[in-house]
Amino acid sequence: MSQAADILDKAKTNALAATSGAFVGQVEQSGKAIKIDFKGTSDGTTADIAIEMEGDGKARVISVGDGVFIQGDATFWKKQGAPASVQKAGDKFIKAPASASSMTQSLSLKSFLEKAFGAVTPQQLAPTAATENVNGVDCWVLTDKRGKKEGALYVSKDKSEVVRFTGSSDSPGQLDFSKWNEDLGIKAPDASQIMKIG
Repeated sequence: MSQAADILDKAKTNALAATSGAFVGQVEQSGKAIKIDFKGTSDGTTADIAIEMEGDGKARVISVGDGVFIQGDATFWKKQGAPASVQKAGDKFIKAPASASSMTQSLSLKSFLEKAFGAVTPQQLAPTAATENVNGVDCWVLTDKRGKKEGALYVSKDKSEVVRFTGSSDSPGQLDFSKWNEDLGIKAPDASQIMKIG
């Protein structure tokens, strides 16, 4: 096993075993930039996610034990085809119907990580890892055989934790990871911030 494949294996095992984590950055989907700020548990039961989509508005989703709460700007609600009452929610949160709970699984840390690692195979990697300091953390840098511009994974040397993930020229992006296995202190919005719907 090459040095890079070994580091990838440890980082993936660690990340998928993590109970919680956070990441922030930008990715591109179907040619549109999406800014994302994610904090949440591996299974998606608890999450606080802010997303800003080019042309599709901004939204914040808070998922806790007793429900999923969504706050969106006018553009977001319009694109979702939300009822008129919801489109006037302003900065209040809407409690999503119970049927939306399946949405939280797609917003789980684990599903994001599985997608990210699904895009990186040991065969694609340059066999040796470079080293770099990212935000004060000494990291191994795993890059695509074609070089860093085609994607890189930064893994902390001390804990084999994912620190940064950068995309390729086809799907550019950068996500910075932190708070692995920490208590993220996510709570439901205050009752005064929640809009009552009919």
